[in-house]
Amino acid sequence: MQGSISWRLSLFLQLVPGIILGILFFPFSPRWLVSQNRDDEAIIVLARIRSDGDTNNPQVQEEYAEIKAEIETEKEVSVNSYAKLLQPPIRRRLVLGVLIQIFQQLTGINAVMYYTPKIFKQAGLSDNSVSLLATGITGVVNVCATIPAILWIDTWGRRPTMIYGAAIMALSMLTMGGLMGSHGKKVLESSNSVTVLLDTQAVKYTIIVFVYMFVAAFAIS
Repeated sequence: MQGSISWRLSLFLQLVPGIILGILFFPFSPRWLVSQNRDDEAIIVLARIRSDGDTNNPQVQEEYAEIKAEIETEKEVSVNSYAKLLQPPIRRRLVLGVLIQIFQQLTGINAVMYYTPKIFKQAGLSDNSVSLLATGITGVVNVCATIPAILWIDTWGRRPTMIYGAAIMALSMLTMGGLMGSHGKKVLESSNSVTVLLDTQAVKYTIIVFVYMFVAAFAIS
């Protein structure tokens, strides 16, 4: 599919289920309704979810009471001033959270995901359809590698998972960069863009493998 319709159509197809499911059928969150003092609506939503509309169902009443108690507790202990975010012990948690998000972006995952088709072309997958297929597999690897982290992150521990994941990502990035630098030949294309051509099949396949390793390590950690 040529032209701008290729990306416009893909965006439109992603919007359709979001509009249908998110806007037309999904109710407000009972927790949010309680936080807005709309308790009656919260009970109705809980009844629709838990007991086919029976607002007097014990399970509905019990869950409503739990939500109500949690909201009240959060209001009592919540931070009501931005200045408190800079005071111990919240400051350390804030800094750690911000730095984790910053370093997550600095890992280069967005560049790898965005330039994967070009990387694969330079690695020998010159056919557009094959290159795009390999890029699609990258997305599958990204999703599949997330599943073990969801299931076993509490068993592994968050800190070790992040450390080992970062180490594998660094190794993968260094390997890809080193191989492209030592075995690549820069070629100026007609569009004045520079392409790196690799000289051996072993190097090409190694780079492809390490792209997948990088993405998997990012998803897990």
